Amino acid sequence: MQSTPFIVDRREVERLTSLRKTTIYRLIREGKFPKPVRISSMRVAWRMKDIEEWIESLDPANTLIA
Repeated sequence: MQSTPFIVDRREVERLTSLRKTTIYRLIREGKFPKPVRISSMRVAWRMKDIEEWIESLDPANTLIA
């Protein structure tokens, strides 16, 4: 059985959400996307749970991207 990682890097977030880096950071600034956590002085990552919850919260009838 394969376990789900607890944290994912930006590239994996891009893959999971189909969003690009600039869109992810714009949505973070707008308060519409989970903030990353710092895992070292040079790296950030996202909690997988936060990304999964964000995906589940999307309304298929609306779009967040203007």
